[in-house]
Amino acid sequence: PASLTNKVMSIAEVQNSLTGSLLYQKMNLDSVGLLGHSLGGVVGLFAMNNICEFPFCDAGYSFVSKVKAGIFYGSGLGANFDSNRFYKTSSGKGIPTGYIQGTLDGANSPTSGLGSYNSAIATKAYFTVQGANHYSITDVSNPFGAKVDPNIATLSQTDGIAKIAETSIIFLDAYLKGSNTHLLKITSDNLGISGVSATSAQ
Repeated sequence: PASLTNKVMSIAEVQNSLTGSLLYQKMNLDSVGLLGHSLGGVVGLFAMNNICEFPFCDAGYSFVSKVKAGIFYGSGLGANFDSNRFYKTSSGKGIPTGYIQGTLDGANSPTSGLGSYNSAIATKAYFTVQGANHYSITDVSNPFGAKVDPNIATLSQTDGIAKIAETSIIFLDAYLKGSNTHLLKITSDNLGISGVSATSAQ
C-alpha cells in the first residue's frame, strides 16, 4: 500500500540520524525518489500524487512532500486517468515521473505504457527497452505466483536488470541531484545504453 512510503521514510530518518548506523548522515531525505514495478509502480504513482484509494492505500498513508521524483517499470495509471487527480506543486507542475517500458511486455503493453506517459501531468520521460518483457526487472522471468507474461524476452535477465537500473539512475540523478549531464542524456535521447531510447516532455 501507499503507506509503505511513510514507513520507509520513518526508518530512513532514524537510520540517517543514528550514530552507529551504516547510513548515518548519508541520505538526503529532503529529496527522495520512488521506484516501482507493475502494481508496485501504481502504488508509487498513487503515493507521489497524493491519491489514497483502495486497494493501493490504507489508513497509515499521508503525503510525503519530500518525494521529488519517481520512475516506474511496466506500470502506469492508464491513458484515461483523470488529469485533475495528478498532484501539482506550487509552480503548477507535477512531480517528475519516468516510465520504463519493455517492447515485449505482455502484461503492461507498450501501448498502455505510452498512454500512461501521454496522460501524465508532470515533467516526464518515457524509456523504451528493446527486447524486455514484463519481468525483465526480476531475478527470473514469470516468477512463481505472478501473472504470466506470454512474451519471452530476448534480453537475458542480467541485461534487462542492468539496463533498467542504469536508466533509473540517469533519471533520478537528473531530477533528484540536478545533474545537467544526465538531464541532457534524457532530453537528447542519448542515454548511452544499448537498446534503450528516451522521449521526454519538460
